Amino acid sequence: DRFFTVEVVNSLAVKYEKAAEAHSHGDLMEAEKLYKEILEMSEYFLPAHLNLGMIYRQRGENKLAIERFRHVLEVAPFGEIGQIAKANLEALRGF
Repeated sequence: DRFFTVEVVNSLAVKYEKAAEAHSHGDLMEAEKLYKEILEMSEYFLPAHLNLGMIYRQRGENKLAIERFRHVLEVAPFGEIGQIAKANLEALRGF
């Protein structure tokens, strides 16, 4: 009659929450580091690509930002994430 509890934690989601929190608090270096770690874990995690592009855009690193936004559009040209990437590209380059 023994029961035990198994806690399942999605480490990718936990790391993304930490990165997004750092990003929203203006700690761009920490957020960038965490987004890159996320992409090492899963290169297809598009929100990390998108937010990394936004960090680059905030810092004026337009070439890097454009690369991230284009990557998002190549993988997901439709839907909300694609629209956000497209809007950022248009703002940067007038696409």
